[in-house]
Amino acid sequence: MSENNEKYNELRFISFILDNEEFAVEVNNVKEIIKLREITPVPRSPEYLLGIINLRGSIVPVIDPRYKLNIKINKNTDNSRIIIISNKNDLSGILVDSVNEVLRVNESDIEPPPKVMNKIDKFYLEGLVKKDAGKRVIMYLNIHEVLNIEGKGFKDVDEYQLESNAIEEKKDIYIEEDQFVSFYVGDEEFCLDIDSVKEILKLEELTVVPNVPDYVIGIQSVRNSLLPVIDMRKIMNISDYEQNNKEFVEKLKNIIDMFVNDLEYSINNNHDIVKLKDYDECELNLIINSKVINKQGARIILDKIDEYHKEIHRNAEVIINKLMDKNDDMGDFFDMKIKMYQKLLKELFDELLEFINKINKKAQRVVVIEVNSILMGLLVDKVSEVLRISRDKIDSTPYVIASYGKELKSIAKLDEGKRLIMILDEKKLISSEDVETISNISKEDEEEETSVVKESQFIVFKLDDEEFGVGIDRVKEIFKYEEITPVPKTLPFIKGITNLRGKILPVIDIKLKFRDHNATKSVNNSNDNKILVLIIKNKEIGIMVDSVQEVLSIKEDKIESTPQIVATNVDSQFIEGIAKLNDGERIVILLNIDDIMTKTEFSKVNELGKDDKSLKKIKKDNVKKELKIME
Repeated sequence: MSENNEKYNELRFISFILDNEEFAVEVNNVKEIIKLREITPVPRSPEYLLGIINLRGSIVPVIDPRYKLNIKINKNTDNSRIIIISNKNDLSGILVDSVNEVLRVNESDIEPPPKVMNKIDKFYLEGLVKKDAGKRVIMYLNIHEVLNIEGKGFKDVDEYQLESNAIEEKKDIYIEEDQFVSFYVGDEEFCLDIDSVKEILKLEELTVVPNVPDYVIGIQSVRNSLLPVIDMRKIMNISDYEQNNKEFVEKLKNIIDMFVNDLEYSINNNHDIVKLKDYDECELNLIINSKVINKQGARIILDKIDEYHKEIHRNAEVIINKLMDKNDDMGDFFDMKIKMYQKLLKELFDELLEFINKINKKAQRVVVIEVNSILMGLLVDKVSEVLRISRDKIDSTPYVIASYGKELKSIAKLDEGKRLIMILDEKKLISSEDVETISNISKEDEEEETSVVKESQFIVFKLDDEEFGVGIDRVKEIFKYEEITPVPKTLPFIKGITNLRGKILPVIDIKLKFRDHNATKSVNNSNDNKILVLIIKNKEIGIMVDSVQEVLSIKEDKIESTPQIVATNVDSQFIEGIAKLNDGERIVILLNIDDIMTKTEFSKVNELGKDDKSLKKIKKDNVKKELKIME
């Protein structure tokens, strides 16, 4: 009897598809199956590690097993799923084309893998499951070898649920916050502890230096010293943005070229007309009218491209109708209309490429850090904002990621976990040997003055075309412009109040304050708008600005006292000093924050948020947002 039970010992499997091949893993290894969601890539990771996802507070790595199993990589579809696997008490996800069913299999139906396999390394297989009298063969995966993740790093879902419940019970307990500077490299968002960022500079002309690592793209002169500049795209193994832009524009050109070639084929073989896509279905139309490029200047070029693209489709329709009527005289019409617009489009595509390269370069910033007493600049694509992140939103770097990217210190989870930001350890970005090499080119010029001149750091922002500076110690944080609730019967420059993580923050339009109170021109409304949270007389007050430029270290000998007459729209009483940089070519007006409002004005701002109607509206808006998130 026991022999019979052993023979028919039953196992349960989840079966799934990878490029028309069927695979299975044991059910007791599967925690859950989820729909495909956004995966955040991890820099310098192996090809099969797609990135990380946030699963109810748990940072879970997602692996594409097709790379390891030597299977064709297909595009993801609505059927794609992520199977969450419990791997030695850690969690990992595998991406599959689709999930089939739960199988019950007798052990007698499982055979060991053959010695020779066509594509798949038998190292990754436990055996072959044969169903339907051997007509259906399912490959039983050795899932632990496929995942190949060792060591501690990912907590079990149950552990995270317990932690989540514990956090829920401690909502009222104060949680300490840390401050970070966030920036983008490619499409990925990173950040550094604000204490490790010395300043943020615009990219100036670089001097190429020989005999240095390839990621050191040159040196920039900064206040008579030489700053080595490091390309973060190379550090993070992210492709060059100019190459990405070129490939993007080439894709647009190819769409038109293929369309024109198909049409030409139809003219030459009017008995066998090629079916051409309509304008509304054309891929070029979908790209042009998407938000892939949303800068105003690019939009003007894209609108012109769209106009010519429509003309190509309109004239193509004329040609097809004539061909169907057996009118063979379409060659001249094709050359005059279609070829002409094709040529014009190619010129516009080249103009578009030049423009997006230009705006990308304009957005680049150099984030200055210090490693082993050596200053170096990190070239990033865009500095985003200054963030305050509570420590309960920060997870230590999972083992599998840390083993490939040692520069990753931790991961911040914001916006209900939808936004994952990788926190970098600046001391591990570059090897100690390379730091030594870089130190040789970062020495100050011999002719620089030996006396120490005191420096101060300022947040530099723009109002119209003028640059202003505020001492960094007075700036609590910077965040993107959000909806502001107006407050009736108050001063013209008081914009209203907004909700900052549960606190009521008064917001003023500093541009209106600097000018006449009856002025109508306010802060420009654009994606660059920011709100600076300043500490004014021990109170947090938000000021609206057109854009934040950089964090700048300015030496005292570059700051002059305010002249009696200043060529600016700002009254001299608001100005603490004038910083003259780049041999006087650049002027930054340094503000005296404590004096931008009179006592009466400050008391009115201080009263904001105590109005019941305003508070009720904000609370009502918060409830709506929470309901939307729950939906």
